[in-house]
Formats: sequence, structure tokens, C-alpha cells
Amino acid sequence: EELRRMATIVRDSNDAILLVDFNGNIRAWNRGAKQIYGYSEAEALQMNVIQLVPPNLQGMTRAMLEKLRKGEKIGSMRPNA
Repeated sequence: EELRRMATIVRDSNDAILLVDFNGNIRAWNRGAKQIYGYSEAEALQMNVIQLVPPNLQGMTRAMLEKLRKGEKIGSMRPNA
């Protein structure tokens, strides 16, 4: 019951919540992501997260994915954090 409730919260959240693999491929997409980015789930599942990131943050995003792939810890995604 707890898992079902949490899944509903994630699915119905107005915040964009996506699941991304270590290569940046989008594997899950919620309603909030659709509202914010404008892509349906079917469209998003054919995309890479890099396509959603502003050009000036793409290098940082690629570096973060590489650290995750290596099992390293990452900090905040905010550029100045």
C-alpha cells in the first residue's frame, strides 16, 4: 500500500520527475514533466536528458552521468553549488 501511494504521488506530481539511465536515456516520465517540457511520455522515452538541458549545462550533465556510471557520488546539479 505504501509503494502504491508513493507511486501515485510521483506519477501525479506537478513537479517534473524523470528516471534516466546512466547514458542519459529517459526511462520514465511523469505528468509534471509533460506539463513543464511539453513532451508526451511516448516522445520523452525516445529522448536523452541532454536534449532537455540548456547548452551551457550539457557538459556538467554529461560529467554527472559519467560519475554516476562509475559509482561516484555527485553533489548538487546547481552550477554554483
